[in-house]
Amino acid sequence: VNQRVNGGQFYLLGTYTFYADSGGAIRIRNDATDGYVIADAVMLTRV
Repeated sequence: VNQRVNGGQFYLLGTYTFYADSGGAIRIRNDATDGYVIADAVMLTRV
């Protein structure tokens, strides 16, 4: 997501399931970018 344009909003990048006691993780990577990769927030929703 290019935050240089329309920054300050949450963008849905996918929906993933985490199971209890599974050791799930969120990884932020910079593959195939032309600048910095910065994540200042991750939203998790319990369902």
